[in-house]
Amino acid sequence: MLLAKLEAYGFNNDSLQLIFSFLQSRYQRVKIGSYKSRRQKIKIGVPQGSVLGPLLFNIFINDLFLISLKSEICNFADDNTIFACGNTIQEIVIKLENDLGLLLDWFAKNGMIANPEKFQIMFLGLNDQRCLRLNIGGKKLPATHTVKLLGIQIDNKLKLNKHIHELCVKVNQKVSAFARLNPYLSPDQAKKSVTP
Repeated sequence: MLLAKLEAYGFNNDSLQLIFSFLQSRYQRVKIGSYKSRRQKIKIGVPQGSVLGPLLFNIFINDLFLISLKSEICNFADDNTIFACGNTIQEIVIKLENDLGLLLDWFAKNGMIANPEKFQIMFLGLNDQRCLRLNIGGKKLPATHTVKLLGIQIDNKLKLNKHIHELCVKVNQKVSAFARLNPYLSPDQAKKSVTP
């Protein structure tokens, strides 16, 4: 399918053959510490960690953004976020449910699987979101007061309070660990441990 899309974008036959040879008969394995898994043949996708991988992935999903949606779509690598505005909650729900159906259909037709476990819904500015749900692929997904977007916690008032609180907790844990270790470190070791 990637080669068909590349051909549609104007790649000539020699270029397609080169990319095909880059993708075929590839193997990967996982290494954790000194343990190495068995090599497994890559059946779909591009080699992880390759220089061409991100570029080929972006070319592959490029036509996703050609779908006529009532919502807006934002993309960062393989994270996709859609959002909609409207005069009523019902109008927004209809836009999002219809567009999510179109997007899930595109994923299925392109051999990709969306991960419903990562779906999040939030309505901005509404205090009571308990009754708000979206029907996504036959499942009712409830709205929440906060969502995690590219690693950042954002609430329905577009504030970062929860994210900042979690960062402060993590920093406090690290500073406490350092304070416990400090009596056992020489001055040179202590300087090295705080130098970036």
